[in-house]
Amino acid sequence: MSLEFPMLTLAQQVSIDFGNQGLECADFYTTNLEITSDQATALCTGSKNFTFADPFLTSVALTNTYLYQGTFNKYYYEEFLTVSEIPVAGINDTFYGPAKGFTKYFDKQSAAIYDHYKGKECLSVNAVELNK
Repeated sequence: MSLEFPMLTLAQQVSIDFGNQGLECADFYTTNLEITSDQATALCTGSKNFTFADPFLTSVALTNTYLYQGTFNKYYYEEFLTVSEIPVAGINDTFYGPAKGFTKYFDKQSAAIYDHYKGKECLSVNAVELNK
């Protein structure tokens, strides 16, 4: 459960952003995540979970793959690798680093979440009455 909340929060933001941008599937991948056109087309046409036919499902699959790779739901990660043909040895170089499209995009989405909640009070677990 502890991995689900941050992943689902970020996935919801990605889904909203996808809708707001109004881009087609492949254009979203090439513009925002900076993968090749061939990789984007493969994900949009040859996958089950990365087509944006259901924007929230794709956002969950993408966010899970980016944040957790194969540790939380390895099915998404394995499908991403297989369909995009990015080798396991190259995935960290594709995803992570200040100049990488994935990192820039997910940092931007995280910042939007933090901005949305800026100045709002957070209650500690002790301050919330559970099951009463």
